[in-house]
Amino acid sequence: MIYRFYIDYKITGKDSTNSIYAGKHWSTRNNYANTIKPLIISALNKCNINKSVKKNITKPIFIGFLFPNDRIDIDNHSYFKKVVIDCLKGRAIHDDTKKYVLGTMDSFYDGDKILVTFGHHDDPIWIEYMMEMGGIDSDSI
Repeated sequence: MIYRFYIDYKITGKDSTNSIYAGKHWSTRNNYANTIKPLIISALNKCNINKSVKKNITKPIFIGFLFPNDRIDIDNHSYFKKVVIDCLKGRAIHDDTKKYVLGTMDSFYDGDKILVTFGHHDDPIWIEYMMEMGGIDSDSI
């Protein structure tokens, strides 16, 4: 089974990992996370991704992030991804250790919202879906 949700948020330079870690106090990162967590929780709730999903996650998952084409380098979305994964803990996954999350994949796409998908790491439907969305190609699997 594939789970997906959209986050209606535009990542800007102030959201980039470089900006968040550029000699700033830890409270800046904490404030950022506290600002965007309600948006993520709202997106999860709209898609009924709640604690009942956790019982369906019986194997490690991969999480795919598709970001709208923006001017931010792909690796500078990493802090946003961390906050998303932290929001999945307790709702869809037990924890974010490698026992439950084997990895993430990032790509850009032509949509206008951030698309997050996750599914069992070996589920052919999830792999096919990510290929269709442009997140992976057949040479990478």
